[in-house]
Amino acid sequence: MQLLREARRDARRQVVPTLLLFIVSLGATLGALLTAGQQVAQREALAGELNDPSARVLTVREATGKLLNAQVVQLLRTTRGVESVIGVGEVLEVDAAVPGAKTTAWQVTDLSVPFVLSHGRPPADGEAAIDEEVLRKLGWEVPSGVVLTSAGREFPVVAGATVRPGYEVFAESMVVQNSELQTMRSIVVMADAIDAVPSIQAAIRTYAAEESPGQLTFESSGLAIVDRVTSGDFASYTKSVLLTVIGLGSVLTTVVSLAYVLLYRRLLGRRRALGITRIDLTALTLVRVTLPIALGAALAGLAADVVARVWLSPIPPQFTVAVALVMVLTSSLTALIPIAWAVNRDPVAILRTA
Repeated sequence: MQLLREARRDARRQVVPTLLLFIVSLGATLGALLTAGQQVAQREALAGELNDPSARVLTVREATGKLLNAQVVQLLRTTRGVESVIGVGEVLEVDAAVPGAKTTAWQVTDLSVPFVLSHGRPPADGEAAIDEEVLRKLGWEVPSGVVLTSAGREFPVVAGATVRPGYEVFAESMVVQNSELQTMRSIVVMADAIDAVPSIQAAIRTYAAEESPGQLTFESSGLAIVDRVTSGDFASYTKSVLLTVIGLGSVLTTVVSLAYVLLYRRLLGRRRALGITRIDLTALTLVRVTLPIALGAALAGLAADVVARVWLSPIPPQFTVAVALVMVLTSSLTALIPIAWAVNRDPVAILRTA
């Protein structure tokens, strides 16, 4: 405690080096958090998106309708890692009571996969359920009626529903039950885990007997997120920024510490002449240098957190604490070099020449 009180007293008296050390620590920590910290925040946000059911959805399309069929859907139902699967046929534009009010009708092999019924009865083949969000758009008060295609084809609507998480593509539309659908424009698969998506994709290529690359088109937001999160460039950029900023801060701290021990060499020599040991003097000087560094790093952490939350992406608290601690430790260790040199000089020679 005596050592800490003495170090605080010296820091208050010696304003210029204290202020310089504080500014260097504040600037370096703030710079590291607002650059590398944003990369980490973005990576955590992407990782959070992987927990969304939509990240586990894989959509495969085929323009001709020759490769995707009922057999592929049936095989996928028994494939390891598949939570649910539906075949999607023709997508039609339909209208109802309000002139000009149109919505989309999807023909699928199993309506219960994308929709959760909230009103009415389960649709039979040729019947539809409607997302209740579009009832007003069609001029309906209840999910019951008939919609027409431009060719005059009718679809009875017998149920209202809400969209299951992950199947938002079917939102604000209606879905027509067609369990006898043989050829499909697309197949929508939900995996039970994001890790299963690549193997399911490979299985679809095999089941559909894809003869040449490009016949099947795959869409998966989850795979794109995984590629970004695991990208080596992502991690290497963050590391390089951290090393550069913290390294620069440590170098500047060393320079300021050297200037301090040169400027106050007479004070250090007097203390040595009065009997303080080299170890005690080193500890006193190191604590005196570390105090403004720690204060600067702490204030930088608070400032970066506020700035990031208001204008940027929130930085993970554990990353903020880690960067501040690394800044304090590296700066203190590099400051130890000029301090050790200063306390090992001959105090008598210092007092004579100072």
